[in-house]
Amino acid sequence: MAQQVGISVVNAEIHAGSEGAWHFYGIVYNVGDVPVTLYGMDGPAGEDGFIHATTGSEIAEIYEIAIEPGNALDLEAGGLFMRFEELESTPEGMLSIALYFDDFEMPVEVTVQ
Repeated sequence: MAQQVGISVVNAEIHAGSEGAWHFYGIVYNVGDVPVTLYGMDGPAGEDGFIHATTGSEIAEIYEIAIEPGNALDLEAGGLFMRFEELESTPEGMLSIALYFDDFEMPVEVTVQ
């Protein structure tokens, strides 16, 4: 039997950050049978967003992060999060983005906070 990829995203929110940046928070669950690797995200106009980590007062870009089957990745303020340096237009209400994994992308509806 073929192994299945399964991703679930809950509590997806985007918040205004400093200097025009936007931060994506939420929980990404790997509900499948195989590990997946998250690489980044695309905004509604194709803007690139990347994974970042907060360590103390420093923020560093992380180029990829693996999520094992049955595990979750918590993206939250003060820890791991995803960041758009800027968006073409100021988001309001709901925002459609896409998360990029190994060989696929997953559309996600995000609440603007």
